[in-house]
This record gives sequence, structure tokens and C-alpha cells, in this order.
Amino acid sequence: MSNKGKNMSNITYHQNVRNLTNKTDKLRVTMHNNCIGPHFVCRTEHRLKEAEITKFCLEGYKLASKFCRKDHLGGGVCIFVKRGILYQPITLNHLCKEKSIEICAIKLHFKSFILIILRICRAPTGNLDFFLTTLNNILKHFLLPKVTYIVCGDLNINLL
Repeated sequence: MSNKGKNMSNITYHQNVRNLTNKTDKLRVTMHNNCIGPHFVCRTEHRLKEAEITKFCLEGYKLASKFCRKDHLGGGVCIFVKRGILYQPITLNHLCKEKSIEICAIKLHFKSFILIILRICRAPTGNLDFFLTTLNNILKHFLLPKVTYIVCGDLNINLL
């Protein structure tokens, strides 16, 4: 990873929360203890429906991108961006398949490079082949000069 990517990773906060609504106070304490606060807050398994996540408030942040399950309980991914930071949401919901690949993303433009943050979740019971093929296609689609990626998530892949 280039120095640009390393610098950006220091301001990205990732956590698998396994239900965002009952972790709100803990999240606020964590954010308060970090005086400056990360620029990007990425969550996996928020377990919220579309109507619930759009109403969720994280002080000082805006919901930038999300995926919510419709047919199964649990899951979901989201990215919050510190207010005042300019970004573009990347629409990937059409590529998502509940449990196999749940993904959301944003793009930021800087003078010398583009940053894409991908938030990914795959349930242990998800289809691994579908996940790998879809992720490969997504990364190939965005593979351009001067693009730096931050990929974070819960992939649930046993490499042993």
C-alpha cells in the first residue's frame, strides 16, 4: 500500500457491531474518547432495515453509503463520513446478495489520487464462489491509475 493509503487508514474506524442500535452509547463513548474522531466510520452487521438506518444519527457524521437486508435478519454494512468531507456514494446494491456479499462504497477525490472505501460483509453461510467472483469484478471495474483502496469488512473466510 502506498503512503497515501497508510495515511488514510489512520483515520478510518472499522468495527463489526452485531447490532448498531444496542451499541449506540458505546460507539458515542469511543468517538468522544478519540478527540479528533476518525474521518470515516465503517460498520458491519448493523442489523437495521432501510427505514431504520436512514434515521440513525451519529453526531458529527453523515450516513454516506449503506446496504440493508430485506429478506433475512441481521447483516448490513454502512459507512459514515465526518460532516464537511466531500464524497460520492458508489451504488453497488444491485451487486449485493444477502449473506454472500453485502457491500457499500464511497469515492473521494484528492489532488493527486482517488480514494475508494469499500465496506464488505460475507456471512459464514454465504456462497464463497459468488463472493470472490463479485468482489473481483468490482475491483477490476474500479482498477484505474492513481486509485487507492481501503477495503474493510468481515469476510468470514477460513484460509486454513
